[in-house]
Amino acid sequence: MSVLDERNVALRREAGDVVASVPGLGLEARAKTADEALSLLDKLYKTKPAEATTSRGANATAAPRSDIRRFAIKCGIVTAMIVFGGFLLTFQLAAVLDGAVHSFQRSFTHVGGSQFWSRLDKELANAADPKNDMPAERKQKLLANIHILVDRWQPFIAEAERAFSTPAPSPTP
Repeated sequence: MSVLDERNVALRREAGDVVASVPGLGLEARAKTADEALSLLDKLYKTKPAEATTSRGANATAAPRSDIRRFAIKCGIVTAMIVFGGFLLTFQLAAVLDGAVHSFQRSFTHVGGSQFWSRLDKELANAADPKNDMPAERKQKLLANIHILVDRWQPFIAEAERAFSTPAPSPTP
């Protein structure tokens, strides 16, 4: 009976070899067949149960595999990738917004010059052109709607105007 009979032993194929390992202890043995790998692992467990050594000449290794360390490394890699992606996204977004702001500023800061006056002239000529005029019945309907709105809101506006135009009473000591 082997001392490994009480342990969980994992067997896997790796690059044409069979690897036998005890995951909880971090022991590993590599050989051409499963029986050889198990035999090497048994010898390794008997000779060095608590040590972490590497013996490549005998095709057996004992390496401490700290699951917490591996987890911490993976978390560090994932965190670094997320931070890097965040920086990349932030810089890309800043570049896009910067371009939009400059475009917006260019379109509104240029008031004047020959382009402005020629465009204004063209728009005024277009608005004054009789073929762009509204039909008479549409004008009448629009004016009637404006008069209705003025009649509805005039009392409120007059009251608000009076409330804001009267001086506030001065406080007496």
